[in-house]
Amino acid sequence: MPLDPLADALGTPETEHAVPPTFEDLGVDRGLVRYTLDLPGPREPYPLTARGLRDRAVVHVDGVPAGILTEDAPTLPEPVAGPARVTLWTESLGRVNYGPRVGEPKGITGGILHERQYAHGVRAVGLPLGAFDDAEAVRGLAASLEPARGRPGLYRGTLDLRGPGDATLELPGWGRGFVWLNGFCLGRYWAVGPQHGLYVPGPVLRKGANEVWVLEVEGTTGEREVRLVGQGAAAPDPGRG
Repeated sequence: MPLDPLADALGTPETEHAVPPTFEDLGVDRGLVRYTLDLPGPREPYPLTARGLRDRAVVHVDGVPAGILTEDAPTLPEPVAGPARVTLWTESLGRVNYGPRVGEPKGITGGILHERQYAHGVRAVGLPLGAFDDAEAVRGLAASLEPARGRPGLYRGTLDLRGPGDATLELPGWGRGFVWLNGFCLGRYWAVGPQHGLYVPGPVLRKGANEVWVLEVEGTTGEREVRLVGQGAAAPDPGRG
């Protein structure tokens, strides 16, 4: 299922704000926040910057991937002309419990700049990971609409096993996101590493079909695979959205 309808179905109600709300403002402890803004136009191409970004954002301009922003690189590599609809899928990378950054908010904390002008009328939807705890609701949504191959979204597949046991889940060919096995969130995956597999406790698995959900945030190119190491089983690419 593509990210936008997924967030509309499972996320917090979309609200409009003069400045971008933080994760905490939206009640999101872990997960994603989608910020959407409409740049007026006609306007010359100007740099777009997410000030105070915590911690990472995948940006689409008029539905087309435009780049990935980080705390250290908060400006898109190419300027954006108006009118345009800009969507920023923002991810928190976690929090610290010591030092000067204790209690820092997550999300876009300093506003969105188009050149030197702040963008107002920002719409926000939170997609907490806890929304995926309702397995039946997720299954119903995921079966209703498929994302285009390689595009960000929720993918489903199954792994057929002879029996349970500790294993490692590997996702070669995928980009970045979160993965669940039988409704249990294993954690994040990221193609750049250094971790190339996620530990799967034996009690999570069962004999026969095991359901996998992959929430791809950045999008992928080429062939993708989901496989278990240590169980002698592999699954085809989860392609049902």
